[in-house]
Amino acid sequence: MTTNLIESVNLVLKKIRNLPICSMIMTTYTRCNKFFIERGKEVDAMINVEHLYLEITTKTILDAQSKANTHRVITFDRTSTRFLVEEVQHLVEV
Repeated sequence: MTTNLIESVNLVLKKIRNLPICSMIMTTYTRCNKFFIERGKEVDAMINVEHLYLEITTKTILDAQSKANTHRVITFDRTSTRFLVEEVQHLVEV
């Protein structure tokens, strides 16, 4: 996570490292504002077409489901946190 944060900051500060501090702050503010506007539009578009998760998250969930389809939860009791897991003999393509 630290690496991603540093890469993000480096991307924002790209080409402005030798500017005066006021210019750096204004450029950083402008670039961050532009990013939030673009990302907000993407999220609004996803909500309008009723996507629950991002595409990469959906793909990750489907991959995990296809790998874990040999077990099935039969019973689940939330109060005592007990459940029964059954192993399925025939693999099902998801």
